[in-house]
Amino acid sequence: FRYVAAGDKVYLVVHNSSLYVYDAETRKQVYSYEKTKPSIDKLIFDADNASASLFFTVKPMSKVYDEEDENAKQESYQEIHRVNFGEEVTEEIVLNGSGAMTVNNVGEFGQTGATFDLIRHQDGILYFSFTYLDSTIASTNYVAIRDEDLTEKTSFATVSSAIVNGGDKNGAAA
Repeated sequence: FRYVAAGDKVYLVVHNSSLYVYDAETRKQVYSYEKTKPSIDKLIFDADNASASLFFTVKPMSKVYDEEDENAKQESYQEIHRVNFGEEVTEEIVLNGSGAMTVNNVGEFGQTGATFDLIRHQDGILYFSFTYLDSTIASTNYVAIRDEDLTEKTSFATVSSAIVNGGDKNGAAA
C-alpha cells in the first residue's frame, strides 16, 4: 500500500492482484480495478513521490492477427494504464499494444503490436521497454515519454520517436 497526495486530497492505494484506492479522509473506496482477465501485471509509482499518478500494465492478452490463416497463432500484447489522482481518481489506457497485421511495401507481413515492461516514472517521464510481437523484429526498445505525450491516443509513432537510442533522456525525439 501507499499514500498519494494530490492537492488537498490524500489517497490510500492498495495493490495485490487488483487495485483499490480509498479517500484517506472519508475512508471510502473511490476507485478499483478488479478485473481478473486481464489482471494487473506490474504497477509503479513515481520514484520521487512527486507525481499524483501511477502506471500499470495488464497481464498479456491474446489476439489472432491473421484471421484468414487457419494456422495463425495467438500473439500476446499488453496495455499501459495511468491512474490520475486529483479531486477525482481517473484511469486511462495511455498505450495499447494490440497492434494489427500489416503489409510493408515489399509484401511482407508483420504484427505491429507489443508487450511492455515498466521501468520507472520520474520527473514527469515514464521509462519503459517494449518488444514488438513481430518475431522478425527481434529487439527490445527502451523509451522515455513525457506525461503530457501519453494520452488515450498515444500511438507507436510517438513511441518510436521517443526510443532512448534515438531520443534524449528527457523523452524528446532527437
